Amino acid sequence: MKPLFGWLPTQAQIRLILGINRLRANATERAAFQQQIKTSLKVGFDWEIDTLKDFLKRGPALEISGKRILDFGCGLGGATDYFAQQGASLSVGVDLNRPSLDEIVALFADHPDLSVARTPLLANADGARLPFSDNTFDLISSIYVFEHVGDVAGVMSECHRTLKTGGKLFIVFPPYYSPWCAHTDDWLAFPWPHVLFSERAIAETVAIVDAQKHNMAQYNAHAQFPIKPVFDHVNRLLLAEFEAIFEKHQWSNIDHRLPAVAEGSSVAWVGKILQSLHRELFTSTVICTLTK
Repeated sequence: MKPLFGWLPTQAQIRLILGINRLRANATERAAFQQQIKTSLKVGFDWEIDTLKDFLKRGPALEISGKRILDFGCGLGGATDYFAQQGASLSVGVDLNRPSLDEIVALFADHPDLSVARTPLLANADGARLPFSDNTFDLISSIYVFEHVGDVAGVMSECHRTLKTGGKLFIVFPPYYSPWCAHTDDWLAFPWPHVLFSERAIAETVAIVDAQKHNMAQYNAHAQFPIKPVFDHVNRLLLAEFEAIFEKHQWSNIDHRLPAVAEGSSVAWVGKILQSLHRELFTSTVICTLTK
């Protein structure tokens, strides 16, 4: 899909992006919250728990107590810790980003009042080469990670390998053309910038806005990423591509929800109509539970 205004010279696109951003200057609530969860380890940790709990309510019931669970792409370990709190017999967090794991250790050292009085079990590993034996886990959970991994098919294969028969893979992620999957909302206050403008124009605008706001300088190490002309912070995973990947494996059951844009709002019906016309653009999130 070519950006709507991608034919314009880069500098003209930048001026348009900055102009739209100024019109949306009062839409600060989302940006302020993004700032909080990226500058405060404790706020980020709590957000991970709240986010997991919200998505668990929206998918099929998942057993946690007494189960062996892998939190894939564990971030600050909020979900990892939540599974342990809920009685998992084993809760392991795995992340390729070493700064995230270092910050989990620092977080637990600074907050001895956290409900699990020790640092969660952690592994620094590539999801396409998980350091676990076949048939290890009852549940693998991955929240807002699949849009970042470099080898989605490899990760899916490893999840399938390390799950027990009857085990479940719970995945939540935004497909690339959903409203915020350029992941530039720390700087740009409007949705679908990557549908409207070229990646180079967006990246250069983000650099301009960041020079004014100094967001990046305030972020914790796990939230840092270089602002580049090419979006290597996301993998451009399309909904159709994801579906083709999981269909290659022998899952015994598939529960696959695609919430439309504006779900839960007073204009939710509009989102559903638009989604029926274009799934990639108007699906806000994938909520998928696969049973081995």
